[in-house]
Amino acid sequence: MLSFDSGNIAALAVARWRKSDGSNLDAIFSTRYKLADARAALPRPQFRRMEAQPSFDGKRFHCAYNGYIQELPLAVEGDGLCTGNTVRPG
Repeated sequence: MLSFDSGNIAALAVARWRKSDGSNLDAIFSTRYKLADARAALPRPQFRRMEAQPSFDGKRFHCAYNGYIQELPLAVEGDGLCTGNTVRPG
């Protein structure tokens, strides 16, 4: 997850689902979050991992989640396109 400017966060995700035949279905997707507080921002880039353990009980779906968050080191120092954790347009 990267802070894109005040109140905006972008994320890229890799997901893997196990199919009924035992093989995997892999996907990559991205998303953008617009925060209610336009002054809010991530203090630095983050790596997040979520694991889900789904189960079915008749017609009911249950799922337990485990999450992991790690702040990443600053990518670029100085006055480049990416300074610290903020990506500036153009």
